Amino acid sequence: MLLFCLLLMKFNYGWVGATAREPSNPSQIPHTLTGDIRFVKNFHSRFLAQDRDIVIYLPPGYDTNPSRRYPVLYMQDGQNLFDAATSFFPGAERHFDERAQALIAERAIRPLIIVGVYSTGLYCQWDDEMIVRYVQSLPRKSDQRIWLSVGTGEADRFLSSTRSLRQALVARGWKEGSDFSYSETSGAQHNPNAWTPGVDRLLEFLFPPKASKHIL
Repeated sequence: MLLFCLLLMKFNYGWVGATAREPSNPSQIPHTLTGDIRFVKNFHSRFLAQDRDIVIYLPPGYDTNPSRRYPVLYMQDGQNLFDAATSFFPGAERHFDERAQALIAERAIRPLIIVGVYSTGLYCQWDDEMIVRYVQSLPRKSDQRIWLSVGTGEADRFLSSTRSLRQALVARGWKEGSDFSYSETSGAQHNPNAWTPGVDRLLEFLFPPKASKHIL
C-alpha cells in the first residue's frame, strides 16, 4: 500500500544516532540480521505523537563511496523486516535483508537502502479507504511504479479495500505489468510466512537495474 504516513517523516540522511548494535532481545530468539544493519533509537518526528525506533539496511559498499546516491524504500513494522528476534510474529521475519543482499549481488536489482520504522501497535488499517479516495482525486496519473498485493485469507475489509485501490489505480491510468503490479495469493493470511515469498518479486519490480521512480 502507499505509505503516505511514512512520507511525512523527515529522515536525516546523515544517519545521526545510527549504530550497528543489535537491538535488545528479551525473547532470546536468535538474531537473524544479514548485511550492514544500523539502528536509530527514539527518532522524533514533529508529525507523530510517539518517537519511533528505526532500523536501516545499507547496501554493500555503502561506506566506501559516501557521495553515491541510492533509492530508499521506507516500510512500516520495521521490527518485522530483518530480525526474527524483534518481530512481533515470534521467530518470523520478512527476510528483506537476506533477499536484498542476494539480489544486489546478482545484479538483479539496484543497490538500495531500506528504512524500517517500528510500529507502536496502533493501525489506521485502511482508514475508511482514504487512500482510494486520494487516488480517485488525482488530476492525472503520476510517474510512479506501484506494487500492490493481498492474500485472500486476510480479513474481508483488507481484501475489499485492496481491490478497490486496484480499480482506482487502473482507472487513473496505471498499467498492470508495466508500472503497476497487482497480485492476490490464494489463502494467504496477514503474516510474514505469507508475505516473504513475494519479497523478491517486489524488489525486482520496484528496483530494476535501470533507474525508475517508485512508491510502495
